[in-house]
Amino acid sequence: MALAARIAGASTFDIPVGAEAKAPARPGDAFELTVTGTGFVSGSVVVFNGQDRTTTFVNATSLKASILAADVATAGSFNVTVRNPAPGG
Repeated sequence: MALAARIAGASTFDIPVGAEAKAPARPGDAFELTVTGTGFVSGSVVVFNGQDRTTTFVNATSLKASILAADVATAGSFNVTVRNPAPGG
């Protein structure tokens, strides 16, 4: 999967991001995605291909998101973004 991340707020900017699946992801398999970056806060949400996903805040540099089987039913590239809550997001 190709991954990119951004934090949306008054302005949108790209941040370096890393991501890894808890288990190898195959088309049609749900998995837990770990996103690393900077500036994450409690309430940050991982948006996978335009859809908010259940997100667990680990710390300011790490989030975990539950990616549904339907999200990856077909192999391909998926846009991953992170949205912080107001006032910064």
